[in-house]
Amino acid sequence: MGHPPTVVAPGSVRATLADRAVPLAVVTLAGLGVAAGLWAGLPPVVLLALAAAPLALLFSYRAALGILVVALVARAVLDNAGNQLVTGGIAAGVIALAIVVLVRTPGWAAPVLAIVAALFGSAFAGAGAHGGENTYTEALRLVSCLGVVVVAVNAPGRLTLRRVAHVVQAVALVPAVLAVQQFATGTGGLNNGVMRSAGSLAHPNSAAVLFALAAFSTFALLLDSARRRWVHAGLLATFLVAQVSTGSIGGLVTLIVMVVVYLGSAAVRRADRILLGLLGLALGAYAATTSRVGAARLAEYSSDNTEGTSLDWRIHAWANVLGAWRRNPVLGNGIGATQSDSIIEGNIPHNEYVRLLAETGVVGLAVVVGVGLWFALRLRARMRSATYPAAAAFGLAIITGLAVNSLAANTMLYSVPFYVALFAVGACWRITRPREGEDLALNGGRWVTDPMAKSPTR
Repeated sequence: MGHPPTVVAPGSVRATLADRAVPLAVVTLAGLGVAAGLWAGLPPVVLLALAAAPLALLFSYRAALGILVVALVARAVLDNAGNQLVTGGIAAGVIALAIVVLVRTPGWAAPVLAIVAALFGSAFAGAGAHGGENTYTEALRLVSCLGVVVVAVNAPGRLTLRRVAHVVQAVALVPAVLAVQQFATGTGGLNNGVMRSAGSLAHPNSAAVLFALAAFSTFALLLDSARRRWVHAGLLATFLVAQVSTGSIGGLVTLIVMVVVYLGSAAVRRADRILLGLLGLALGAYAATTSRVGAARLAEYSSDNTEGTSLDWRIHAWANVLGAWRRNPVLGNGIGATQSDSIIEGNIPHNEYVRLLAETGVVGLAVVVGVGLWFALRLRARMRSATYPAAAAFGLAIITGLAVNSLAANTMLYSVPFYVALFAVGACWRITRPREGEDLALNGGRWVTDPMAKSPTR
């Protein structure tokens, strides 16, 4: 009697390939690293560390979330250190953590590898005309951004909205305290004659987005419960002063948008919260616009002579970037191309939609905007169906705030706040997705999580 034929379930071949792709890639990279080390004559201890890298990655799986939080805090503190080896090393560490998690999450391996291949393909296409030091570096940075999402969504550990907000506070605390100190002592950096603080970050605009995220997270904690309310009130004041000290109009608008979206969501909507929140926003906006820094920034746009202002510069820059896009309208000039002097000399576009259009073409911009809209719509739907609807509202508010900020800023190029935003949105996605063994049941006209349900019912 022969053995019965083996039945292969549909999709099992793809699952096996995805399961093996990441471990093979890790071992291959480690082998290439050892070979390169031998060729370069590195010490034996370095060669041993390269050879042991796959084992180190394997055993760091359960600590991946904690390691990512430490990396984000370190990245914020060292952003303005001027050492690209340190910041690049943190990015490489985040990528390594993502590889660790991908080994245990085979369903993610294939799409992540496809995105990585597309990024480096775009970098290769633009390297000749715009410099590989710009295109490949940007591709690697974006891979580290993708790594943050992979770890936040899939690494083992329990995440709650409160813990996510605490992580945002922890990342922003040291930069905010330094920014307040710079504001009080007048030791910030001069920009168009205005003294602006950046804390430990490389630029005030980047710091403004980080402080907006931290202020919004603290505001959400204040709404959540009465626990440690005075502590959070003090932190909110610190983040708001730091926000004002940056002199960033875009950062202030971003904070207002996030708070309004969060207050208007069905998950947290209550008359007293809305009234108090809007009153706080009005007072904060008044304080920001009448402060020394805010008044100086607004004076740039209220005077008759606006030539040479940030807005005037942006308009001319966007025209140059759109001119570069017209040379390659479908696929663009390559990721990172606008960071070279071949398109804008000495600066970057200050509009993410225009930048993505020039770098990745109509196709790339459509993909990025489409993915952002898909995430936003799914989170909006989960406000009605998830066990923790406030987390869905929190993530949706951040996506909306960043979308608005991207109209006149380099939002995705601000590594620290972009890392933090991706972590928060990824964590909210994780918190609100249906748990294993849970089904959705319709109860009273709305979807709720019902662990007792055998199957979805209506």
